[in-house]
Amino acid sequence: GVLAANSTTLESFETSFHQDLNGDGAIGIPSGVAGTAIESYGSTSLVQVASNYFFNPIAGGTGPEFSYGGSPVTQGQFAWSLTGVEAITGGYEVAWKSGAQFTVWYTDSNGNYTTNAGVLAANSTTLTSFETSFHQDLNGDGVVGPPAASVRPNSLTENFSFAEISTAMYSAESETLRELASSALREQLALSHEVFTSPYETNAAHDPHGSYFADSHQGDFVIR
Repeated sequence: GVLAANSTTLESFETSFHQDLNGDGAIGIPSGVAGTAIESYGSTSLVQVASNYFFNPIAGGTGPEFSYGGSPVTQGQFAWSLTGVEAITGGYEVAWKSGAQFTVWYTDSNGNYTTNAGVLAANSTTLTSFETSFHQDLNGDGVVGPPAASVRPNSLTENFSFAEISTAMYSAESETLRELASSALREQLALSHEVFTSPYETNAAHDPHGSYFADSHQGDFVIR
């Protein structure tokens, strides 16, 4: 298309032409032209200059201009807001947001759109995995990357769980720890005949007077 002399698109072309096309005394976008950094995480900053967007290195200098279909992407062109950009192998990834929906575009090394990741929900695991490479909390859940999995042991009572006693049993090397674990199990399983399994060969017995004891070849035991 036709470009005005002060067009940031024209000025960005000056870098590849290695000449001052518009005669403003500078090759590329003049340093005096202030841009607004939308985000500056990671190694790349998303900068808006007038109505255009640039992928500038955090280390300094001007990066490529964001383009779609051969023309610069301009403010308000799409019903989505730009939230981030990061350099990846062979180009860039660009994050967009619209309400509770997100998408990620991919560009080549010159900032030209190539493809996208589709529309992603705020709680999408695909979106949260993108947060790691963008170095920011895109969906605002307070975590960068997928949230840590919540692990809840299978509890027999409010204060006792198989997971807790299992850890003690498998790590116990002393007779004292084994006795403590056995005592805790006797209290919790006094009316139960279920077996707490061990990965090793064991011999267990239950005497008729209600005592519980176990023998193990690997330092673990089974309670019946």
